[in-house]
Amino acid sequence: MAHNPSKFAMGVSAKLAARSRHVCTFFGAGTSKACGLPDVAQLQAKVLADLGAGEKALFEMQLNGRNLEQALSRLRRISALLTGTDQLEGLTAVTAITLDKNVCQAIVKHLR
Repeated sequence: MAHNPSKFAMGVSAKLAARSRHVCTFFGAGTSKACGLPDVAQLQAKVLADLGAGEKALFEMQLNGRNLEQALSRLRRISALLTGTDQLEGLTAVTAITLDKNVCQAIVKHLR
């Protein structure tokens, strides 16, 4: 399967043009900082500061050796894999989903 940059750009353009769509982009490499938003390291620190002590410890465990995006992806994989009372690193499927939701809410809060 070949990548078609023109087709991809037209698809993104169509999505951005629709009035019913709500699109939010977060650019890295200093773009967000130049616009007055936190960079990824600052955003991560702000997110951790917003979490309660228990959630903060659980999320710090997910961040170990990972960035913010990788930690969120890992939480989502954990929630998909676990069932019932199964646990991984102190997380059940329900606590992983809740932590994911709370982290995402903190991200939105600081990027709004």
